[in-house]
Amino acid sequence: MLQAAAQAFSLTATYAVFVYINLRISIPRLLWTGKYIWYALSLLVLLPVGGLAVWQLLLFMGPSEAIQDQKPVITAISATANVVFMIFLTTSLKLALHSLEQQQANRQLENQQLQTELNFLKSQVNPHFLFNTLNNLYSLALNKSDRAPEVVLKLSAILRYMLYECNERMVHLNKEIEYLRNYIELEELRQDGSNLIELQVQGNADRKMIAPLLFTPLLENAIKHGLNRTTANAWVRMHLHVNAMDLSFTIVNSKAPQSSFHPTPLPNPVLIAENAARRSVRTGGIGLLNVKRRLDLIYPNRHAFAVSETADTYTVTLKLTLAE
Repeated sequence: MLQAAAQAFSLTATYAVFVYINLRISIPRLLWTGKYIWYALSLLVLLPVGGLAVWQLLLFMGPSEAIQDQKPVITAISATANVVFMIFLTTSLKLALHSLEQQQANRQLENQQLQTELNFLKSQVNPHFLFNTLNNLYSLALNKSDRAPEVVLKLSAILRYMLYECNERMVHLNKEIEYLRNYIELEELRQDGSNLIELQVQGNADRKMIAPLLFTPLLENAIKHGLNRTTANAWVRMHLHVNAMDLSFTIVNSKAPQSSFHPTPLPNPVLIAENAARRSVRTGGIGLLNVKRRLDLIYPNRHAFAVSETADTYTVTLKLTLAE
């Protein structure tokens, strides 16, 4: 019994030596580095040497009854075939594990890159909104408006949301709607009742999650190209509909006539700073291109984004399939 166990251990150890050489030396130094011919040559040496070593070990231990009836050449070929099988099996497992590790590493790298890009895109929204609001506050301060303190309070609430809530990948839809309403109230203060901004919400938004700050660039775009280019009676209408799994958001703004005259405004230090900040950001990073890119990253194959235009209106429609 002890002799049989010793023989089995000796054979296993011999196989392990050649498997180790292949897995720890030949594959990392030759196959992984692209030296395929050298790796093939190493196998041409390793396999017959391994077979010869096993054959000599069998002869040293004393041939069994099964081996006694075979010729030495057949025994040597059988031993070599066993070494080939062991190395082929372990190499296949090594390659399969390496492939899985590479796929996992690539997914982690891709996720890191996507998260970095998402953070970059989101960071472009916040300064853009901040500069717009400061510009509004600057206008109210110039006119010595009593509404300036109210703007400061609203701005404080919005910044609190952006700084402490929007760091997460997803936020509660109710909080996003509340943020949007605060934004509208700030803009209405600046418009001083001369223009209309409406938001209608249908459906139950409780326990629904959404990527933060998706609607803000759409509203900024509507205000910039609609309200700010019209002297009076301009409007922006938004409709948000939520059901069990889907969300649709439509924003429509009026357009100024093409012949409208827009006088050149007085120099504004806040506006100058805003323009400088915009120039430091890649073209297309703010606004609709920003939203489209974030949708591609966060909602792949789960969104629809459409823009349409008539002589009097500009419409953006966003549809999302929400996660459960």
